[in-house]
Amino acid sequence: MLSLLLATVINGHATVQLRAPDSFAANATNEIAIEFKIKPDWHIYWENPGDSGEEPRATWKVEPMSAATVGALEYPIPKRLPSGPFTNFGFESDPKPVVFRVPVKVGATGSGAIDLTLNLTYLVCQEACVPEKAELKLSVPVSASGAARLNFNDGDFPKRIGVGSKSEPHRGTFSVAPSVAGERMSFSTEGSALAIPADFEFFPLTPQALTAKDKGERSESIGEVSFRKFDVAIDASLAAKDMPPKILGLVVDVKKPSAEWIEFVAKKDFSFIGFVTSIGLAFLGGLLLNLMPCVFPVVSLKVLSFVREGAGDAKEVRRHAYAYVAGILISLWALVGILLLVRAAGVSVGWGFQLQNPIFLFTLLGVFFVLGLNLLGLFDFNYQGPAVLQNLMMKRGLGGSFFTGLLTTVVATPCSAPFMGVAVGSALAGGPAEAFSIFTSLALGLAFPYVVLALNPVWISRLPKPGAWMEKLKEFLAFPLLLTAVWLFWVLSQVVDSAALVLILVWCVAAGFLAWSLRVRSYILRATAILFLIGTSFVAVTALQASGVDADSTSDAAKSVASWQPYSDARLQAELAKGNSVFVDFTASWCVTCQVNKKLVLLTERTNSIFEAASVVRLRADWTKRDAEITNALARLGRNSVPVYAFYRKGTAQAAGGPELLPEILTLDILKNALEKK
Repeated sequence: MLSLLLATVINGHATVQLRAPDSFAANATNEIAIEFKIKPDWHIYWENPGDSGEEPRATWKVEPMSAATVGALEYPIPKRLPSGPFTNFGFESDPKPVVFRVPVKVGATGSGAIDLTLNLTYLVCQEACVPEKAELKLSVPVSASGAARLNFNDGDFPKRIGVGSKSEPHRGTFSVAPSVAGERMSFSTEGSALAIPADFEFFPLTPQALTAKDKGERSESIGEVSFRKFDVAIDASLAAKDMPPKILGLVVDVKKPSAEWIEFVAKKDFSFIGFVTSIGLAFLGGLLLNLMPCVFPVVSLKVLSFVREGAGDAKEVRRHAYAYVAGILISLWALVGILLLVRAAGVSVGWGFQLQNPIFLFTLLGVFFVLGLNLLGLFDFNYQGPAVLQNLMMKRGLGGSFFTGLLTTVVATPCSAPFMGVAVGSALAGGPAEAFSIFTSLALGLAFPYVVLALNPVWISRLPKPGAWMEKLKEFLAFPLLLTAVWLFWVLSQVVDSAALVLILVWCVAAGFLAWSLRVRSYILRATAILFLIGTSFVAVTALQASGVDADSTSDAAKSVASWQPYSDARLQAELAKGNSVFVDFTASWCVTCQVNKKLVLLTERTNSIFEAASVVRLRADWTKRDAEITNALARLGRNSVPVYAFYRKGTAQAAGGPELLPEILTLDILKNALEKK
């Protein structure tokens, strides 16, 4: 039988209990419970109370302060509570108590105990309302070997993990026609995995928009088996222009019961000027990607290819340029197609999402490492190996130019060049045609310098003639590739454990052994090297699949100076509620631009002084590993890539315009002007 720790306060209309397991697990997220036993015919409120009322409010004190972090209340599925002309959202305890879940994240505290003090205020109502409060205290031991967990009825709560949870809601759109302003708002779940249940209710979390009394009414979706549309009455005091840009709410299946979160954004009419602007920004962003440190090593190989082909026929050089453009276009089209398919399945993803997969990172590391060995002359597929590999590895022939275009796209995705953030965000927020058009413009911008060079034979003829110097240049260009492999290894170190990293290094030795064996006339030695490489590849991939580290313990957010705190939606809202200005750094270990901005601007002593003088709270949203909460936060800002720098200025932080977004390339002056601007 599960042993519990319990604190109880009996008030006039409700009994409140704070429950915890007999111990907390160290280095883990534990759960405690707040339980209300309410007198018959009385009720308390949901986080959006409806037409009147007030939600429960909890303030926590933790001792020692650094030992644990208490999260926000997790509410059960609400009910509609009619009261005269009003309708409220809340809970009645009859026939069973009302239970709230509370996550408690415990650090590596070792032995000892964590003292929790809860100061709770709540409004309990019948025909009249009575404010009540309770102070509850518990001392919970910490166990390094794990701990018992409280038993919750998951069916009482909205979906908590994955697509449909509050941190990863479904996506939809809403619209209000001017002719029906003040009457009904139409919601659509098309493009998401959520179908509207036959018997459903909609509970908007966003207040002051919809009439609480209206449960929502399904409307037919022509040509679809499942219902994808419903409408809800609008608050009569509002006009269409007063609608919030986003509405988050619960779609509750009354018969099961079950509930899933969905976020609706205002449906925008097509804007030709906005579309052309996004096309132009995408082209400029693609052009500047050539200068990004994650792209330049591959670009240098293409330059070498043009020099080598310069002494030949200009028509042949054009064919290589077109093959290179085709590689970029096809790979980017494939990428945006995958993004749209994943988004249609209800999963939130962003630009560079594949760099969050350790197996993909390992594969990319292997490609760069082997290419580096090839350029150093350790092996040569010109004389041994299939012709396809010869083309790919030596960058000769049309296949080689096409492969270079593919590789350029792969390594470009971690970067977000100037002008790219808005363009990519618009592409992924729009329809398929808009997304493919914007990504096509991005691809053409990335390939533009080489197309211009190929279409001007006079320029090609002025390039240096092939000679012995090219061999030395080829060997020199191996080092940027090997440095890129080192960078990828460092990125992997942020998301996998040390055992997996050792296996990756063993794989590199195996790849080097195979490259060396190709220079030795011994088929037995080569076969042994091939088997060794296959074996280490299998073991490394298996280890990467099973490996993982706690992002909070290894990410930049935890390793940076103490003044930077890990991002969460709850923490951001809490700081804004206190009236603080907040600066959020959306970053990732695989984003080279992010790391440069940190070293040159964000983590300097001078910058620290500026932040402190302006009394700005600093949050770091580390997107190195897939994080649904950060992905959704980026989507709310209209972005799908990093870096993103969002400054919530106190007094205006929650205005309709949202935070101020700073440029991707950050300078001290830009940051200082933003922080000091009134």
